[in-house]
Amino acid sequence: MPVEDDDQVNVLQHDEEEGFILATTDDIPRSDLEGVWILDSACTADVTGNKTLFTKLARTQMSALQLADNSTVQSMHMGLLSIQVDADHRLDRPKAKFVPNLKKNLLSFRLLLRDGFQVAKWDLDVAIMILDTFVLKFTHHRGLYVLQPYEEHINSCLVRQSTPKL
Repeated sequence: MPVEDDDQVNVLQHDEEEGFILATTDDIPRSDLEGVWILDSACTADVTGNKTLFTKLARTQMSALQLADNSTVQSMHMGLLSIQVDADHRLDRPKAKFVPNLKKNLLSFRLLLRDGFQVAKWDLDVAIMILDTFVLKFTHHRGLYVLQPYEEHINSCLVRQSTPKL
């Protein structure tokens, strides 16, 4: 049995005649996801519980939002959310929803696509989305793709350079 602060390796023996399922558990607290933005492919709105991220916030009609665990939360506020990605780039989300006490920040993948972002790369390590010269880099973290503001990465790129004439 593992003791706190010990690492453990489990070896699985397998013969070709039987199938197997290997399952792992993760007991590490998820508090390291605070302050990051989770790219959510099922989300229909950009959502946060951090009121200070809004530059404008207005009361709206109550709407119920269903979470991945099938629970629902209520939102009665919507506004302009501004995410300072790095020193030079800010991502503005004009119709983000505020949900009090929500511990995670969610960016809607479908809304980013609707707003003109394109997927430049998507693999097991990273998802990169580009709009003109603005780059969003979501790194893979415990099964999620997360945007970490002020993480060291290039946040602008040369999309197309004209060919010099001779």
